[in-house]
Amino acid sequence: METDRQDSLEARMEKLHKELGHAQGSPEEAARAASDNDRKGYSQALKISSEFIAAVIVGAMLGYLLDLVLPTKPWGWSFFCSWDFARASSMSSEWWAW
Repeated sequence: METDRQDSLEARMEKLHKELGHAQGSPEEAARAASDNDRKGYSQALKISSEFIAAVIVGAMLGYLLDLVLPTKPWGWSFFCSWDFARASSMSSEWWAW
């Protein structure tokens, strides 16, 4: 009687291990999915940082050109550089909330 229960338990455990192994998939698939997520994160970080830097540079250039045309020597550069810095900061916070 004891051996029948033991055999039945071993058979059920073996069946469970097979089903779990099938449901989990192979380790290669799990590694591939993890690396895809890493690449998506890296590409998003690169996009956010390049947009931030580009916004600040464009603001500084616009302010400098405005200062060359108008007699507002430091104020155009200061205004546009800080304004685009704030705009880029709010733009990156929208990305982080997403």
